Amino acid sequence: MRRNILVVMTAILVAVPIIACSGASTTAPKKAPEDVDITEAEPIPTFTAIPPTPPPTATEEPPPPTPEPEEPTAEPPPVEAEPQEPGEEVGTVTGIVDGDTIVVNINGQEYELRYIGIDTPEAGQPNASEATEANRALVEEQAVTLVKDVSETDPSGRLLRYVYVGGLLVNGELVRQGWARAVSYPPDVALDGELAALQAEAQAAEVGLWALAPEPPPPPPGEAQVIIVAKDKKVEYVDIQNVGGAPQDLTGWHLLSEKGSQDCPLSGVVQPGETLRIWALAEDADKGGYCCKYESNIWNNSEPDDAVLFDSDGVEVSRQ
Repeated sequence: MRRNILVVMTAILVAVPIIACSGASTTAPKKAPEDVDITEAEPIPTFTAIPPTPPPTATEEPPPPTPEPEEPTAEPPPVEAEPQEPGEEVGTVTGIVDGDTIVVNINGQEYELRYIGIDTPEAGQPNASEATEANRALVEEQAVTLVKDVSETDPSGRLLRYVYVGGLLVNGELVRQGWARAVSYPPDVALDGELAALQAEAQAAEVGLWALAPEPPPPPPGEAQVIIVAKDKKVEYVDIQNVGGAPQDLTGWHLLSEKGSQDCPLSGVVQPGETLRIWALAEDADKGGYCCKYESNIWNNSEPDDAVLFDSDGVEVSRQ
């Protein structure tokens, strides 16, 4: 048995060098799985799962840029009306009544308005249509400034005003053109002096009412002709004159205050060339002439009031 052991050991010793010499070209045999030292193995790397990249979607066009808001254009400031003086108002003329009366719109309300300080011929009287047309040419559809004096209205409810178109005083312009007379109506007398001066100018120029009328033909010889030659509404009298060549019997004649319709029957005889003063009030009966014997005034001092003379047939023969 010792012999066998020696044989084995000798074989081993011979084999070791052979193996050593062949190690450079021979791959060392792998260890069996059971021979692997787990404690010395390198750690297995771990990986985090990366989600798959989603397929590209259709690119949406970006919305158009929001335009910058434009700064609002500054509107020009409203034109302010010129400040009005106390007692002034503005309106628009919407109608022409006659030479001295209009219809005016003030803040949407229409009023009838009479010019202060003047008087023009009434409808049916000479030059009435000319005065109305002169008034129309000055104010129709015009913006006007209205100036109050003292009174708000007249007894008929019409506004009483001085009327201006721009800087032109319409009341005065009608007087200057000769189509209106300057007449004082207290207490509204602020411009009486100015209106009287304009009337003097018109009279000197012989325009409008002051134009020289042709002399009326003389009455036939032996005929009477009675006319009104003067009137004073404040003192309450009218003067009539016989400019004919024969006496005139006044029986059946009468004198009328047109505004108030007060009628005064006449009597007596007026000789050629004679002037007869007719008093309205009973208190003036001792002043001579003829007296109508009214207890109160018959002539209107705040409005036009013509004196009209009628003959015994009821025919109008004179007016003032």
